[in-house]
Amino acid sequence: MGDFLKSRHRELWDWFASTEAQSDYAEAVQFELLKTTYRMDRAKHQELYTLVDEALQLLELDVPVTLYQAQESGRTSAALYFTPGHGHLVFVGGILKLLDKDEQRALVGHELAHFKLWTVSHGDFLVTDRLLHTLANEPRATPGHQESARLWQLYTEVYADRGAALMATDGHAAVSLLVKVSTGIEDVDAESYLKQAEDIFARGPVKAEGITHPETYIRARAIALWSAEDENCEAAIDEMIEGSTGFDELDLLGQERMTEVTQRMVNYLLRHDWMRTGRIKTHASYFFPNGMQPSMVTSEQILADWQDADEKARDYGCYLLLDFAWADRELEDYALAASFLTAEELGWSDRFEELARKELKLLKRDTARIQANAEKMVAQAAAESRKEAASE
Repeated sequence: MGDFLKSRHRELWDWFASTEAQSDYAEAVQFELLKTTYRMDRAKHQELYTLVDEALQLLELDVPVTLYQAQESGRTSAALYFTPGHGHLVFVGGILKLLDKDEQRALVGHELAHFKLWTVSHGDFLVTDRLLHTLANEPRATPGHQESARLWQLYTEVYADRGAALMATDGHAAVSLLVKVSTGIEDVDAESYLKQAEDIFARGPVKAEGITHPETYIRARAIALWSAEDENCEAAIDEMIEGSTGFDELDLLGQERMTEVTQRMVNYLLRHDWMRTGRIKTHASYFFPNGMQPSMVTSEQILADWQDADEKARDYGCYLLLDFAWADRELEDYALAASFLTAEELGWSDRFEELARKELKLLKRDTARIQANAEKMVAQAAAESRKEAASE
């Protein structure tokens, strides 16, 4: 995601990565914390600071960390406020009283794992986080921007949960921490909750719907898979967070992949020399100004691109085929025949025929004729094109 944002929003990226922006942000954070929290002195809260020191060592961080108690008390949680070279860990409500010692260790590990993430790769993850959320909160933000920010936030929490699992001496403390924070219950059996989570997944695929955090059962299962060093851990987590993404739910990276799929589809359709007329080339340039590479696309690639397409993605593909079938009317029905063949390869014949009749105002007998003779028509168009080229 960082590389994508760098290429698409370079000026904004450079601003968020600048020393000036980080300095302004750090000053604002520190001032806000002074106004809204009680700063916890190391001498009076030695046990908590000892946990912080252990987490810093475990995560290989060499930075000062200050602890705070938020003045609000309506909820129980904690938050890490990052400023360059200094961590600010805020406890909210009665969270410290709710947790036992090992769960406190897990909490500190979770929050400082956020700090670890913001410092690796020269701070690129931090810049990505701030830029994504800024774009998502813009009045002109698209659903793709908002979905990208949401998924980024969910994956960030899964990453931080690994810091909790690393810090906890009891393997289940990271899970009981999650349950206590989400429910407020004081006595939690982590093993029982993990079985409850497995019961949920046993009923079929599950996809995260949370905005800022994955559901607790998803996070608990992710911790269990990672702690067990399951070789399929990352794939399983991806499935839990993103699931089967619908065509109208694509984030920015999903849209980028769909753009590549679209270009391959156009190139595949235009593998026929006779289809690359002036009008169709012009039409293709509206999609892809950088031109076409029809010889670079195989049938296997196209089938792989669309094998998991949902209904809306399939219809998009059908309309794409129709668009190029009708872009140059001098090709008469030959271009439509070529599109019929591609639709047949993809298993879309019935839907494509239905849309062709609806959008092109064709009679059923006309589409039936073209569909039945598609291979012969494409071969005939190719033969006529070769004959014309030879006579020039």
